[in-house]
Amino acid sequence: MTATYIIISILALAAILYWAGRLLVDWLSKRVAEPPPPPAPAGTRVIRDVEFASTPHGPLLLDIYMPDTSADAPLPVLMYIFGGGWFIGNRHQVSALHWQNIAQHGYAVVCISYRLSHLATFPSQIHDCKKGLRWIRRNAEKYNFDPHRIGVFGSSAGGHLSALMGTSGDVLELEGPLEEGDENYLGPVQAVADFMGPTDFAQAEAQRRTPGVSWASRRAIAARLLGDRVANVPELVKAANPLTYIKPGMPPFFIVHGEKDRVVPLGQSVILHEALQASGNESELMILEGKGHTHVKAYGTDEIFSKLKAFFDRHLKPQSLTV
Repeated sequence: MTATYIIISILALAAILYWAGRLLVDWLSKRVAEPPPPPAPAGTRVIRDVEFASTPHGPLLLDIYMPDTSADAPLPVLMYIFGGGWFIGNRHQVSALHWQNIAQHGYAVVCISYRLSHLATFPSQIHDCKKGLRWIRRNAEKYNFDPHRIGVFGSSAGGHLSALMGTSGDVLELEGPLEEGDENYLGPVQAVADFMGPTDFAQAEAQRRTPGVSWASRRAIAARLLGDRVANVPELVKAANPLTYIKPGMPPFFIVHGEKDRVVPLGQSVILHEALQASGNESELMILEGKGHTHVKAYGTDEIFSKLKAFFDRHLKPQSLTV
């Protein structure tokens, strides 16, 4: 057996182990990111599998969690956007942090789907989210929604899309194809909760090179979404960055991020928070000391749920609806 043969065999084995490891990680991640439908919380009901959009890749569905009793006034709405690097995940992920439980407090929680990056690259994802927002407004009377009190929230990739929804409310280029009458349902959301979402892909590349931050996540973070390396598509990167659209008059933001996040650097939330405040907007940044991106329990505490609820109560609920 020659030395060359040994070297080739070692390299082949290393390649097999590498790709086997990648497949295993993707499989495990998919199982975590795509849970089954959760039951409706006590005192609420759920309406499942409502089609809100038709795309070249098939229909998009949503679920609605809402109080089981009729409300005296239309319900404020929270639109949930799931995470998973834009390539895995589903709307049932709302159960990971028990966020569907906020329907027990006088909200309608609308959990939307969007096209994953193996089906379509950006801007398809934000087009789908804005289609979901227009659907909420178009169907407000049918479901007793308040079309003027809509918040959006999500984590990781869902945090990015939530933040982008918040800063680009008047950007027609990100609305996607409009149907007849859609012009009546355009406009910004009224509050945004962004948990550990990317906000500037170009800066994230630099931030990931700092000690203690993993380089292995680069492909999942942006390249799958954009269809190319960040450096190769600067205009698309600019269009996808929530920071691009910040100016005075943004909706209030509640931002939560783990200090030790090795997937989406904490700096991504810091630059969003600082840019919002620099333009005179309301932004609160909560940093979880010692916590990383996958420390799900750290983000699902009673304390954070209470802060999230208090934030939306403050900005979306008239006094008569506060529970």
